[in-house]
Amino acid sequence: MNNHPAPELEKLADAYVTANSIGDYEYLTELLEENIDMRHTSGDVDNAGAAPAIQMIKDVTAILPGRGFSECSLIKQVSKSAVVLPHVWVGTPLG
Repeated sequence: MNNHPAPELEKLADAYVTANSIGDYEYLTELLEENIDMRHTSGDVDNAGAAPAIQMIKDVTAILPGRGFSECSLIKQVSKSAVVLPHVWVGTPLG
């Protein structure tokens, strides 16, 4: 498979990063399909379904205000409908 994503998939990934970073949960609800499987390789995170994925984002936002993506420059397509977004994720804990 070509590692360069289709333009529409890249636009969707960019929209997800932006909505996640600014906490636009309404748009995330529209953007994410129910069959999403959100995984993080650096942590033990595996959320199946849009509602659990969005709830996780809300929960993290509550304890890490100002959290979000940075250095998200490479988007790699790994299947027809899946991308990998290598990135640095930042936030400042409340405590």
